[in-house]
Amino acid sequence: MEYRKSSFLSVMAAGLAAALLAAAALYIALAQPWMGVTLSGQNVERGLRVVAVDPHGPAMGLEPGDYLRKVAGGGQEVTLQPFDAVEEPDAAKTYADYRNFFVRQHQIANIVRSGTVTFTLADGSTTSFEPGSSRPVATLPIVFWIQLLAGITSALISGWALGFRQNVLGVRILLLSNAALLIGCFPTAIYTSRELALDGHLFRALSALNSSGSLGFCVLLLALFLVYPRSLVPMSMLGVLAAVFAVWSVIEFFQIGLSVPGVARYLPITLTASAAFLAAALQYLRARGDPQTRTALGWFGFSLALCIAIFNLFYTIPPLLDREAYVPPVAGFAIALVLFGGMTLSVIRYRLADIEIWTFRLLLYGAGVVAFAIVHILLISVTSLDEVPAFGISVVSVSVLFILLRAAITRHFLPRQNLQRQMFEEVVNVAMTVPDAARNRKWQDLLLRAFGPLQMESTADSDAPHFEADGRSLSIPGGGLVSPLRLVRAGTAVAPFSRRDVNLAGDLYEMLRHSGASRDAYAQGIAEERARIGRDMHDNIGAKLLSALHGTKPESKDAMIRDALSDLRDIINNVTGVPQSLDESLAELRLETAERLFAAGIALRWSSHGADDAPVSPVAANALRSIIREAVSNSIRHANASSVSVAIGHADDRLELTISDDGQSTAGDQPRDGGSGTGLAGMRVRLAGLKGRMEIIESGPGFTLKAQFSTVEGMHP
Repeated sequence: MEYRKSSFLSVMAAGLAAALLAAAALYIALAQPWMGVTLSGQNVERGLRVVAVDPHGPAMGLEPGDYLRKVAGGGQEVTLQPFDAVEEPDAAKTYADYRNFFVRQHQIANIVRSGTVTFTLADGSTTSFEPGSSRPVATLPIVFWIQLLAGITSALISGWALGFRQNVLGVRILLLSNAALLIGCFPTAIYTSRELALDGHLFRALSALNSSGSLGFCVLLLALFLVYPRSLVPMSMLGVLAAVFAVWSVIEFFQIGLSVPGVARYLPITLTASAAFLAAALQYLRARGDPQTRTALGWFGFSLALCIAIFNLFYTIPPLLDREAYVPPVAGFAIALVLFGGMTLSVIRYRLADIEIWTFRLLLYGAGVVAFAIVHILLISVTSLDEVPAFGISVVSVSVLFILLRAAITRHFLPRQNLQRQMFEEVVNVAMTVPDAARNRKWQDLLLRAFGPLQMESTADSDAPHFEADGRSLSIPGGGLVSPLRLVRAGTAVAPFSRRDVNLAGDLYEMLRHSGASRDAYAQGIAEERARIGRDMHDNIGAKLLSALHGTKPESKDAMIRDALSDLRDIINNVTGVPQSLDESLAELRLETAERLFAAGIALRWSSHGADDAPVSPVAANALRSIIREAVSNSIRHANASSVSVAIGHADDRLELTISDDGQSTAGDQPRDGGSGTGLAGMRVRLAGLKGRMEIIESGPGFTLKAQFSTVEGMHP
């Protein structure tokens, strides 16, 4: 409970701080004059091209596709250049161009704020309007909100990490790195969403904050893995690292000895991130024999390597080739957010068991991003295609390639995904083994081959397989079939158990339960079949033989014995035959009952009413015969009765049967079924299968049996 409270408070505090910074960025963005026009300098030799016009904005006189050559107002005029609309000023080829960009931005911003603005188009015509004093929030582009969301998300992640492990130095450095990410992210959201220009001094400050925040994020990344999880350098080296960062920030801000802005800004980021990767790799090597630490570093290592590769392709290499960055700045912060997430998971060691699956996914989708970048660069460099068609061709081609190769890559990296299918026969073999030490031994051998644990030990039973000790052990329940076990990987094990191991253990356990249930159902079926044969032999064969025993005519005895043999064959083969009408079944049964009672010197009173021509299922007909035979046998053997009454009624596919005699309700201490448990109890079992019930009345002289059941249950369509 204390952890939940501290985690909630830290998340709320971090989120509130990020929200305040986001509100400040939003205020600055909305405080700019609004023209209601989207401009672009791409593929334009001179001036700017109108991409879109807000139909309700001040610049509604312009049309998409117009080319703007000049802007004038307040006694000033500036000839527009394609670079005026660039998102990131770092794309300038020289620092002279970089400085000139901010001067021009300052001039244009003053013109836009002066009141009435006049644009000169390519054909020499002019259009004038007065920009709005502030920008409507609905006109802010999607990239603005994405960058704010990235910053707030990283703040919430760092707050969660702080609540998760408050006393870890790595988490505190993580919190500082999030602050650096916010410093780099929010200013970029402001100047990349401008319509045409910002105040030059404001723009210069925002650009410097972006540069310092981005580099500071990577410096803190390096600092983190110089001291986490083991200290590689003295703590004083962190102060040296901070001093180097401060000196470089001053050099970059004042452009001392620098020539190309893009290289001066992005190359240090790449070098620092690469140094952080080397530090993480060294930490990984020093963690030999500690699989938990290695797995934690794996989160960071793969995400960092992937992000460095993508960042170099998109941002560092283009300036070296004298080209602009191939993707907008917002993509860089998306990369940083992925990196920050991996770093956070590494520091707090969250869900270490899933590293194998997440690594595969990072590699898979990262390979797709790298392939897209390579194809995009080749199309632009070799074929001289414009950005938009090159982007579309790259997306389509890489998507097709990704779909074709994904299955093959999956099979290569996840070869164990079909392991449960191969082990199905072994699981069935375990379930079918007699429950003793042999079954447990076979189950343990199967788990040993499937998971390769260093140790197996008994544990408490549970509902499903689950992790323990951050994935260093895996508990597998027994479900009453085998002994519950804990599989242990520790010491020099390569890696803890993964989420895939839990899923595989769950599949094996469910297969074992299903196989065990099938075996139990099979055994129950055998027992029920034996009970059925016993009931039928008791009720039918016993009744026939009893009648033959009491019979006086040899030919009648022979007929009864032949009927008994025929019934015996039917019982063994479980022959159900075809449905008969009720009157056919009753006619045979009435004759048989009369002969049996006559031979025993007992009178019969028989009555029936209802739909005599209604069909009766073979199962119901067999139950009817068995109940009457058993009741009559009890009257003959135990009751000393002088008469037996049988009343049968049929309505709505249900049959009501009443059998009574005038004999003794019990014979000594024995119940009517002789205490065997297969007579009256067998009747109840039969009736249960026909949705019926039976009632025995022995309150006074005589015996009454009442039963009712369905006559169509078990009838095949």
